[in-house]
Amino acid sequence: MVMTSVGTAELKAHLGKYLNMVKRGESVEVTSHHHPIAELRPSCVGTDMLITPPTRPVSDIKKLKAVRLSGVVDGVDILITDRERR
Repeated sequence: MVMTSVGTAELKAHLGKYLNMVKRGESVEVTSHHHPIAELRPSCVGTDMLITPPTRPVSDIKKLKAVRLSGVVDGVDILITDRERR
């Protein structure tokens, strides 16, 4: 079997297509600048997944109380600060 090779931009643009290929049992090699960086392949886990039903109704989510912020939060500033810290 020949493995399909795809660049990162193509993968990003058509992720669903490549995930369906993997779901059908094919492997996909992901490349960056024509160098292999990753491989997408079917999971080793069997297809007989167990779905556990919820123990509480979804309507309980509406009863959750949100956290109240004490002031205005600038998300962009937090992200920039975090990036500079790294």
